[in-house]
Amino acid sequence: MKIRNKLSQAGSTLLLTVVATGIIGLMLAAYLSLVKVQNISGFRSQAWNAAIPVIEAGIEDALSHLNAHGSNASPGLACDNWTACTSGGHSGYAVVRNVGDSKYNVFIYNWIPGATNQFPVIESRGFVNTPVAVASVNSPSSGYMFAATPNTPPPQLARGVRAVTTQNFLFTKGLAANGTIDLGGNNMKTDSYDSTFGAYGGTNISAFGDIATNDAITNSISVGNADVYGKVSTGPNGTVTIGPQGSVGDATWHSAGTKGIESGYVTDDMNVDFPKVDPPSTAGTFTPGSGNPIVLNSASGYYLNGDLSLQNKTLLVTNANTFLYINGSLNMSGNSAAIVIAPGASLNLYVSGSVSITGQGVANPNGSQNFILYGLPTCTSIDFGGNGAFAGAIYAPSATLTLHGGGSNSKANPDDFTGAAVVKQATLSGHFNFHYDLALRKRGPWKGYIITSWNEMLPTDVAVVPPVSGP
Repeated sequence: MKIRNKLSQAGSTLLLTVVATGIIGLMLAAYLSLVKVQNISGFRSQAWNAAIPVIEAGIEDALSHLNAHGSNASPGLACDNWTACTSGGHSGYAVVRNVGDSKYNVFIYNWIPGATNQFPVIESRGFVNTPVAVASVNSPSSGYMFAATPNTPPPQLARGVRAVTTQNFLFTKGLAANGTIDLGGNNMKTDSYDSTFGAYGGTNISAFGDIATNDAITNSISVGNADVYGKVSTGPNGTVTIGPQGSVGDATWHSAGTKGIESGYVTDDMNVDFPKVDPPSTAGTFTPGSGNPIVLNSASGYYLNGDLSLQNKTLLVTNANTFLYINGSLNMSGNSAAIVIAPGASLNLYVSGSVSITGQGVANPNGSQNFILYGLPTCTSIDFGGNGAFAGAIYAPSATLTLHGGGSNSKANPDDFTGAAVVKQATLSGHFNFHYDLALRKRGPWKGYIITSWNEMLPTDVAVVPPVSGP
């Protein structure tokens, strides 16, 4: 009996040991499996996150390509190793470039040569190397992982972003500057209209005469006693001062005769880069001659190596979309001095020196986008005075703009300045009325493409790779 009890006890101990060992083994296997899953998840997460810088590099490449060649009908986007292809039912241009051990495949479509108001789409797919163990637990058909066969380069994880762009126009504000803006005149007003719907006046008047500066100092904008039908913006921490009779707000605010600044109509978030102006071609040597008017009628453009003086003379642009490059200063004086843009014509005027405009100013019935005054980096002063009108736009980021004088001394006068201006700093005095043409932010000159939306692509879309071979 005693022998049987000892054997029974030994058997029970052995059974408990086996069970305990099994439980410990199962727990250890579960723990090791958990560690393996966590390890794989960590590797995959690192690869997943590493794909974003590669994708962003592709989008930056596409934006640079669009901004350099997107306005050209020929060769357009078919250059710099970008090739035409079709992917996902879209025809466009694609390129593949290596980024270290990774690469991106970027595809541009919905681009039309020479079209305005374009919304090109950029699809950027990033491919990053992953450990073989990670690829082995993911199905290649998932769209996220491209598995490798033996004796081939490491498998790659693929991720994609689809970004929609739009054209970023030069004149998105009525008056914009890098430095201070001073509205120091009397009976002065800024508002807006849209030349797409006809001339300023009547129902074609709106309250988008916005004023903005990148300046971030005290008194960045001085409204004085002016009426600003629109918003004012400064750089970060910049301030706006206003006189006792000044008013900033919407149409209802002004209709009620309210003084001061309407809530929400002052911001300090202005931060816009104004690129410098590059000179156009110097072909087509221009000699003004002694006649009057001086006629420009060639679409090939004109170049004047020196100053242009319009003393009681008219510069007339007829039936041509042209440019005039003055490698010097422009001086208009005398009661009959004027720049006249005939119906159907347009003029881009480039000036490297100072600009002084009096007399009859600029007559342009076509809309302000048909006359653009570009100040090169050496153009540091633009002065517009007298009782003449200006219909057009000014882009001179290195120049100080002075507007003085001004029509009939009445806020109702529609013929002072219609268009827009981007300058270094601005001073408006006298009785000037400033009417921003909203058509300039829809059809005016543009400074490149910007991203308006950014969305992750579905795995099935990522797997549809444009057929372009890498370098």
